[in-house]
Amino acid sequence: MTRKKEQLFQLIKSLSKEEKRHFKLQVNKYNSTHENNYIRLFNAIDKQEVYDEEVIKKQFDGETFVKQLTVTKNYLLKQILKSLQNLYHEDSVDLQALVMHHQIAILFKKGQYDICRSLAKKGIELSAANDLFLEWIGFLQWEIELINKTDIEQYKKSLEHYLEQTKELLMWYEITTKGIHLNNQLQLFSLGTPTYFSKNNIFKDLIKSAEELINTTATDTMPLATRYNLFYPLAQSYMALGEYEKAYYTYQYLEEELKSGYSSKNLSEQYISVLTGILYSAGTVNKPGAIMIALNALQSIPDVNDHVRFKKDECLTLFTLITSSLSGKMYDGLAAIEMAEDFLVRYQDKVNEIHYCFSWYYSAYLHLGCGNSSAALKYLRRSDEYLNKDLLPDLKLAARIMEIVIFFEQGKFDLLESRLHSLQRQFKKSEMAEPAINLFMDYFNRIARCESNSAEMTALMRQFCDELLQLNRSEQMALFVHCDLVSWLESKIQGCPLGERIRQNGIRLFSTQKS
Repeated sequence: MTRKKEQLFQLIKSLSKEEKRHFKLQVNKYNSTHENNYIRLFNAIDKQEVYDEEVIKKQFDGETFVKQLTVTKNYLLKQILKSLQNLYHEDSVDLQALVMHHQIAILFKKGQYDICRSLAKKGIELSAANDLFLEWIGFLQWEIELINKTDIEQYKKSLEHYLEQTKELLMWYEITTKGIHLNNQLQLFSLGTPTYFSKNNIFKDLIKSAEELINTTATDTMPLATRYNLFYPLAQSYMALGEYEKAYYTYQYLEEELKSGYSSKNLSEQYISVLTGILYSAGTVNKPGAIMIALNALQSIPDVNDHVRFKKDECLTLFTLITSSLSGKMYDGLAAIEMAEDFLVRYQDKVNEIHYCFSWYYSAYLHLGCGNSSAALKYLRRSDEYLNKDLLPDLKLAARIMEIVIFFEQGKFDLLESRLHSLQRQFKKSEMAEPAINLFMDYFNRIARCESNSAEMTALMRQFCDELLQLNRSEQMALFVHCDLVSWLESKIQGCPLGERIRQNGIRLFSTQKS
């Protein structure tokens, strides 16, 4: 977290050339020493690579404005925020609505009611076009108050319609808020809830909540953003539980709803999320055509701002990396690793721990598949730097399993046994371990004690593989999408590349899904 002293410094360093130029033009409009001093302070801070307040104090020693540096910095911060607001007020419909409300309030005090009514009408149109329910209600309140000021008879006739309309808008706002709450729960659960061979029912409860909201509401008449907030967490929860067919068709429904209206409704990010869902779910239900359509749609989304561009690149980068791993195209995936590394550098100010965890984990998986266990371990260590106790427990477990596999490949059986004991202690404290994990620990403990490449070791691997193949399909799928022990064991037994077995097991597990 940025220290309070450095917040202004961080803001200044984040500004683009255009934003800095706009700020200086705005401050210079007043052409006074007072304002010019703020530009001098701005420039001094901007030149620093690391914020050093003592250097600033020495540079302006004796100057009046630096004697109360905290007050001066606060004023400078306010001026930068005003400049950014003026520069970007047309870029966001939320800001446009806020500016209109402010303009109406000023004109209302001056008694300019006709202009106010014209602005209120524009505000209603803007809010209606973008599903801004509270802003819409605010403009309706201005409208009814302005009618009361100018035409009492019209006011009496309009009041009942105003009350009905605001009641409906409040209902949509309530449903939208509940949908946003479902999305927030989804984020929370996805980052910290184990589903990999877990008995956890959290996602089932979320599905039940979403379905209840959908079934008790006239979804056909819902605003687009509201429908998204109800159906998206439903689709994501299906994915988390391995109900891939349900997930796919829910994403498809949302894509049909969004594709014609996402741009005008400022829902580009939501559309990207839905297309991302289609990319992953379509592969699980054997719909290669849908993947190509989704990729083309994703690439066609205009880069309306930096955040939309980032979300598009995020989707394309991680999808390429993960699908290279899960399709068994291990050597092709080496290019995907370079793409991921470039993405992390290019967007270093936007990426977070999640991006690093997934990028480095699947980079490790690809190197393992190429037979380079040293590189795999290196990338796994990078992933470890970002996997804390409560973050992405599924990926953390998969990483521990892969680490043990790597130690086996390297013949480091002492480290292998140490990691197994650590994993056993971890699962004794929890109730999440299912048969596959118990099998893993049991067989690897025995395999670790065998002589390398012995008949006994091969026999144990066969037994282990056969028992994993007796698991139900959903358990095998969960294993496959995290770290596929079946494919690894078959590659060792048959002496063939890991990628070849991953490819065949992917076909076996997913091509028989219902269409």
